[in-house]
Amino acid sequence: MAIIEIVFLSLATIISIICGILIGRQVLIKPNALRFTCFFCTFLNISLLILGYTRIFADFPDVLWYYDVYLLLSAIYSEALCICILNLGQRFYPRDYWNTFLFKLAVVSLILSAVSCITTVVIVILDCYEIITTIFFIITLTSFVICGWAAFTYSFLPIFSSHSHVQSHLNHFNTAIGIYYMVSLGIIASASIICHIFLHISGGPSSAEWQIGASVDIILRSAVIIIVGTPPPERMIQKLRIKLFERAVINVTLRERGVVSTGIIMDEFCGWQGKMDQQIN
Repeated sequence: MAIIEIVFLSLATIISIICGILIGRQVLIKPNALRFTCFFCTFLNISLLILGYTRIFADFPDVLWYYDVYLLLSAIYSEALCICILNLGQRFYPRDYWNTFLFKLAVVSLILSAVSCITTVVIVILDCYEIITTIFFIITLTSFVICGWAAFTYSFLPIFSSHSHVQSHLNHFNTAIGIYYMVSLGIIASASIICHIFLHISGGPSSAEWQIGASVDIILRSAVIIIVGTPPPERMIQKLRIKLFERAVINVTLRERGVVSTGIIMDEFCGWQGKMDQQIN
């Protein structure tokens, strides 16, 4: 038993508990399907942490069963996360334009990855030929990659769209919110890819390195849950909007309000909080 394993596992536990408290508060304040899904994902993370503790302190379950359960719970988390991102992305589309090819591709690959993941777990339990297990594992991994890419691209494509019907649906605040989600989730996704590569080369669940990587993975998952399940920071969105659209904000203010007072243009956007709440709730 390595001390560093316990340190990382404890850190992941603390962050997961904080994540659960934050999301639980949001569920109580303003419940919706997105936040319920995030709350469910928190319990998946806690379940993985419990398995980590039993592996370290009681050497239970055995490596095979632990790995199967880890893969299954991770797959459920990934499925739920993709659904959350798709749900989030729909809010950046006009009402009649959300059902795009990327949306359909994400849904199809989501279903395929779920079926192939369950099949992989069953094959491992039945101790079938290794080549069959490898094939289904590759299918599962490929499906999840396609699903994640399609969901991410679908959700944030409207921010850069040149179509007028999409641009007219997005004001400066909507765009700033979309960029916040895109950058935040993109950074964590990049870190997760590095983490999973580390898990793949670390020597399997029986090694201390794997347990450390698994704890880091849960920390990254908790960060994703917090980003998706809680409202964006108001000050950050304000600063981002001003930073990205300062010239446009000034032009709109001059054209529509004609407000110039003592040489200072008053940058006002009435009802911006309501606009933000519509996007995140």
